[in-house]
Amino acid sequence: MVWAAVLQLAAIALAPGFRRFGRVGNAQMVAEPAINAPAPTLAPTPLADAAAQHVSSWLSGQTLASQTLASDFKFRGDMASVDAAAYPSEAARWHADALELLGDFRAEVTRSSQTTDSVNVRWRASWINDSARPLRRLAQLAGWRVVEFDYIAESQRQKTFSWAGVRKLLATAVRTGEIALPRATIEGVARLRFADDGTLLSHDERLDFVADADSRVLRNRLCATDAAAFLDVCRRPSADDPDEWAARTRERVLVGVPGAGTLDIDPAEDPDEERLAAFVLLCVAAAGVVATMVALNGDTSSFAQMPELYLEGSDADILDFLGSGACEPGSVECKFR
Repeated sequence: MVWAAVLQLAAIALAPGFRRFGRVGNAQMVAEPAINAPAPTLAPTPLADAAAQHVSSWLSGQTLASQTLASDFKFRGDMASVDAAAYPSEAARWHADALELLGDFRAEVTRSSQTTDSVNVRWRASWINDSARPLRRLAQLAGWRVVEFDYIAESQRQKTFSWAGVRKLLATAVRTGEIALPRATIEGVARLRFADDGTLLSHDERLDFVADADSRVLRNRLCATDAAAFLDVCRRPSADDPDEWAARTRERVLVGVPGAGTLDIDPAEDPDEERLAAFVLLCVAAAGVVATMVALNGDTSSFAQMPELYLEGSDADILDFLGSGACEPGSVECKFR
């Protein structure tokens, strides 16, 4: 195929002669996908199992019919609380919004443990970040197998741009037929308190990234934007104004995180190579357009039937998108037709 030849050309142009690998880019390629890591096993108890089942159902937008809520029951999250009457309906709405707005949304309980007065249930939610969609589409076109990983362990480290990581990512994908792409992932803890008769008294929830932001140790802008997206889609009470909630979320999670501003880009680890790499990419893109037109015998109307990636913005914006895997609103507009 024409595109396979173009990708081969890109790999040859980008791979030789470069030996330095960025910390994040190198770690992504050699580390096992953290999202697939098995959860630690703890000694189960009947109450811990019941709490885990309840949280699992609740994360899926359902509440167990067998679970009785106290009259003064409260769900207390990082930014809002919900009473017993709204608890089931809000859970259903949050899950429906997640399925609609967060691609391939998944939520699962990873472990639970019982204390003297409560049960702690640890859970995680993940989805395909919009910033990763162009590369996933590229992988589909090229026939590459996508290996997913998360970047939770990098939450307290400032994200940097590295052309070495981009080169290694593409060269490895062409050579092996596999490409490692990130999956947005957040983790949280639900603390449930029960009465002696099994009535659920309270459900308190804390997100790890929000706690990091409160402590001013959250440094990775991708983790910060993932937390903000989850809060915006999955934890806004229906009575709250969306714009006001978004402003509160930004103030709580994004302010103070390096690079989390609307027009911010990640600092480059290898700025001396940026212009050379930009020239190479533009040449490869031009070659791809010419090759496609030749394959179509000059019939440009057939372009409407082909997936196309449009990048609108400055060279620096395009480089930031390719190097960091994130498109910030206002800098680069990415879309498929």
